[in-house]
Amino acid sequence: MINDFLSADELKATGFKSTGDNVLVSRLAAFFNPGQISLGNNVRVDAFSLISASKHVNIGSFTHISAGCFIYGSAGCELGDFTFMSPRSAIFSTSDDLSGRSLIGPMVPEKFRVELVNAPVVLEDHTGLGTNSTALPGVTLREGAIAGAHALVTRDCDPWTIYGGAPAKPIKDRDRTCKDLGERCLAESAE
Repeated sequence: MINDFLSADELKATGFKSTGDNVLVSRLAAFFNPGQISLGNNVRVDAFSLISASKHVNIGSFTHISAGCFIYGSAGCELGDFTFMSPRSAIFSTSDDLSGRSLIGPMVPEKFRVELVNAPVVLEDHTGLGTNSTALPGVTLREGAIAGAHALVTRDCDPWTIYGGAPAKPIKDRDRTCKDLGERCLAESAE
């Protein structure tokens, strides 16, 4: 039986811009333009996930991209340390404008797709996207912010706050203990 994760040689052959130590990438994950993708230390990318990187996609250390996640990083994407994407969550740094002022779709010449929305998405340290949640172009989840299951993140999220709904709204504050635990984890992993 073949291991679900790429070997060190296979990982290197994928052509990522950079990879840290202890990186687990599923054989069933897909990458477009891997030369623009950087993976930190202790990163795991599970099966059926797709990362597309026209511009940089930087994934921090101790980060988990669960099964069936999508990162469309045409305008860039940053995931900090200790971030996560739960199954079927998605990040879009580019989106067609649905106003009717331009045509829609990747097969339409760009001169007819003039209303594209392009802006990087940032998930700062200790943030995450719950199952089936979506972050749209230009949003930042500030340190410790969480988008709960099925949330639609259309604007920046305040630090250490849990969000839910569509569009996502603050639900309650989040405990900061994980920040101290993260600092201890980083210190121990550096030894």
